[in-house]
Amino acid sequence: MTQPDLPDFHTQTGTTARVSPRLGLCCAFVAEPTLKFRTTTATHLSRLAAQGETVAFEFYAQLIRHNLDALERVLLWCDLAGVHAFRINSDLWPRATHPLVMPWVNDLFSHSDIVAQCARVRETASRCDIRLSEHPDQFLVGNSLRPDVVNSTIAELEWRGQLGDALGVDVICLHIGSGAPDKTTALWRWETTLARLSPSVFGKLAFENDDRVFTPEDILPACLAWGLPLIYDAHHHRVCPDSLSEADATEFAIASWGDREPYFHLSSPRAGWNAGDARAHHDMIEPNDWLTEWTAMWQAGAPFTVDVEAKAKEHAVLALRRTFVGLRQRAHGEPPAANGHRAARLRT
Repeated sequence: MTQPDLPDFHTQTGTTARVSPRLGLCCAFVAEPTLKFRTTTATHLSRLAAQGETVAFEFYAQLIRHNLDALERVLLWCDLAGVHAFRINSDLWPRATHPLVMPWVNDLFSHSDIVAQCARVRETASRCDIRLSEHPDQFLVGNSLRPDVVNSTIAELEWRGQLGDALGVDVICLHIGSGAPDKTTALWRWETTLARLSPSVFGKLAFENDDRVFTPEDILPACLAWGLPLIYDAHHHRVCPDSLSEADATEFAIASWGDREPYFHLSSPRAGWNAGDARAHHDMIEPNDWLTEWTAMWQAGAPFTVDVEAKAKEHAVLALRRTFVGLRQRAHGEPPAANGHRAARLRT
């Protein structure tokens, strides 16, 4: 696997100009051992609490301090690498809404060092022009038929909103979730849940088409009615299609964002498009899976974000970025960078 050509981010500073669409790295790294987030389980925390709540609290506090420090260093890495979006790992604050942990979370938000760490993350993201997002786990189902699931979803989203305000998160991406008893009924059941959310949370939400039930065509009318944007996932659309073309879905998704920068997701199928179930993600992005419409948008100078959902994480993002560097060099008659890498050709 190709290694990224980067200086030592521990000793470098400065902001890398964007030469590609805003490409997003999702949650984690495969080849940066110092950029790891720690996690824990409710079971482990309960065992520690049995030894004394102070023991458990201090363990959890140190974990949070470590993760916030790691996030700040991730943003510095992204700045040097020219990666201008980052999806925050769901385990940044693990088990935050668990009944045992929630009092600790509230306590930590009153600690001056934690507040300062959050502020540094927010300021670094702003200074380096890095768009932050969250994509909570699938257990958040705001249109569930079970009231307890809806209540826990709201509690989790309110927590995500609080954390998002502290860190400068722009987008919280959700799937619609349940399709019972039918798609239309299930989709509009979200309306009741949305009405219970705080403005801080509601203003960050965006819905994404999934790869099994809800297509862009299903979601768009609701997004427009609710004043919420659609994150168009091209891979999901290809395995769960509707009557919209990729060009139409892109155009409608852009419109749903109003004056905000549109957000897209991209991945390639692990075994190709003709190998049965094409849902699983590839390590990298196959150039032909990049949408022609997105290339035209980039060439026209339109701002947009694409999260790269690939198993090889930073390698896939950097490879895609090199492709755009190569396109720009060819457009300006510049010689290719002398780094031994050949950029793939996108669909145009």
